[in-house]
Amino acid sequence: MSYTPRYALSWAGGETLVGDYAALGQIALLGNLVVQGAGQASLARLGAGFVRDRAQFVQVVRELSLLAAAVALCGIVGAVLWGDLLLAVIFQPRFGNLSTALVGMMGASLFVYAASVFGYALTAAGVKAPQLTIFGVSLAVGVGTSFPLSAAYGLPGAVAANVCCWATAAVLSGWLLRNVCREGNRGESPRVGSLDHRVDRGSAV
Repeated sequence: MSYTPRYALSWAGGETLVGDYAALGQIALLGNLVVQGAGQASLARLGAGFVRDRAQFVQVVRELSLLAAAVALCGIVGAVLWGDLLLAVIFQPRFGNLSTALVGMMGASLFVYAASVFGYALTAAGVKAPQLTIFGVSLAVGVGTSFPLSAAYGLPGAVAANVCCWATAAVLSGWLLRNVCREGNRGESPRVGSLDHRVDRGSAV
């Protein structure tokens, strides 16, 4: 999904804008290394908690969510205060002018990190097929926003489309996870609206 705005920028404005977008994305991905590492390390606890202790499962999800929010907030504050300097030092002086777009990209990272956390939790719970549906919907939102916004506003439009795409993924994944937890607490077989799924307890351990 992250590559959709790049294709749109290439179509609308040329390779220079694609390079600018890629540079901003690399900085935003630094925080994702922390979130992904924590998610991988927590998979066993998530799986065991979902099967044996739902309160533990929810607690781990909360811990990961707080970590993701903290990392994203640090990125946003850092982009606001030192974005121009950071871009100029890491890349080239001209990139310092993209500090506003970097703030938007770091804002999008909040949804990227949240979607990652929810994805780990859903995977540990054995909920897999609905995640493909969420991916498809989010990708459709990304395609539907990237091309018109990139054509109209260039790099800022591509960043805005990235926010829309990942916000969709985070909100839908969070909604799905919430329903899985609520139905599990009632002792029901998890079923979320029209997104029916089966919890494979064997794969969750």
